[in-house]
Amino acid sequence: MLITIASKHLTASMDAFSYVDWDLMARLYLSAYRTRKPLDDANLDYYRVRRCVMALVQGVEGQKVWQHPLIVRDLLAAIHDITGIQISMPAAGNP
Repeated sequence: MLITIASKHLTASMDAFSYVDWDLMARLYLSAYRTRKPLDDANLDYYRVRRCVMALVQGVEGQKVWQHPLIVRDLLAAIHDITGIQISMPAAGNP
């Protein structure tokens, strides 16, 4: 989730990263990780959603990177895509 969501938005204005396919990068990372340690795919979606929720909470707590509007949008979309649950963020200043 960090590779596919945060990286693509944080590097969007950096010419050196304009050619990077972040979804491919995430798949390659996961593939390389699996050569070291097998993963149970049954739990993978749980951890993806968990990471998204943690990032949203960190944003509400003040971590700027997780407050970026496009990152928040994509985190919420990822949670919805995986779980079918639609989350609404609190208004600014009203956690």
